Amino acid sequence: MSEVDPVAQPLPDRMPIRTREVETAYTAIYSWNYTSEFDKIRNLYAKALDQQWHAMRDLDWESAHRAPNYVTSFTVDGVPVHRSTFWKELDPMLKAEVQRRLFGHTLSNILHGEQGAMLIASQLVNVAPDMDSKLFAATQTVDEARHVEVFSNYLQRLGKINKITPGLGQVLDDVTGTTSWLHKMVGMQVVIEGMALSYFRRVRVETDDPLLKQMLHLVSQDEARHVAFGIRYLQGIVHKLSDAERSGAEDFAFEAVRRLKDPAVDRSIRQKLFELWEMIGLDPGETWARIWAELKGQGGVGHENDPIRDLVIPTLRKIGLLSTRIEVAFDQLFQAGTSGSQAISLDRQEPPADLHAWVIGQEG
Repeated sequence: MSEVDPVAQPLPDRMPIRTREVETAYTAIYSWNYTSEFDKIRNLYAKALDQQWHAMRDLDWESAHRAPNYVTSFTVDGVPVHRSTFWKELDPMLKAEVQRRLFGHTLSNILHGEQGAMLIASQLVNVAPDMDSKLFAATQTVDEARHVEVFSNYLQRLGKINKITPGLGQVLDDVTGTTSWLHKMVGMQVVIEGMALSYFRRVRVETDDPLLKQMLHLVSQDEARHVAFGIRYLQGIVHKLSDAERSGAEDFAFEAVRRLKDPAVDRSIRQKLFELWEMIGLDPGETWARIWAELKGQGGVGHENDPIRDLVIPTLRKIGLLSTRIEVAFDQLFQAGTSGSQAISLDRQEPPADLHAWVIGQEG
């Protein structure tokens, strides 16, 4: 059989659709020092090589599809809707449909976030100033590509991939577009990856879908390394920054969170919930007010299942990017989103020592 001339192969009938473009500009840095400067980072690189997995080979995609209980809790903006009388009395079939649609919406944005993480990790290979970080960022790029593959395949089981929400899109644009290596690290390894890891922890514990549970176990193994990379590296350099550089990094992290949490921004989950309520004949504002009043009277409105407060802020505190100035700003942001929200100083003080053990429920 003669070999096919690749040059003679026809081009695709149409080029891939470009749905989002972000202008980027940064200086690529070579490092001529090939010996390890940061043993903790080089060890994470070695661990990444040992823990590689194959999305289509190592997961049981042939398992019979059923309508799983994706998550047993249902919290929006710190309000545990699942504890309300309204939710408990809602028709079970309707409740399952609302859960399916909201979960698909959230998981779609996880998928879009993983694609953003893949692009940003590839940028880190260029802009990281040392070889240890370049090597790790290269493994992270492969990890994120695998996550894109696995989440897109899983979402096909749900039947639809929702478009990216404005707040998340802006955060990804900011982190992709920044020329600062420091800001890219903070936005990616602390905010984006920290949120994802905390969310995966809750879903993995609560879901009764064996495929999803297995998938999140493997994905979380990767994400735990990514967050650990951010913690170890940033802890080593933040104390060397000037006051202006430290404040700039704090502001960048806060702005990323604000885009996701500010009530003035299209909030996606709440908005999607309101659309579903309206579709089934409920008045969104009236329903939300009723749930709010009931749960607030029970002291049940606060920050339950909030990935930002659960992991992102403790991580910022640990690496030295949570000054009194920025702590006040976070408190004001959360107060605006959920009236009566407690101060962040009362939350977890540090991220778990073993992030992967924490995700799979072996560490509190």
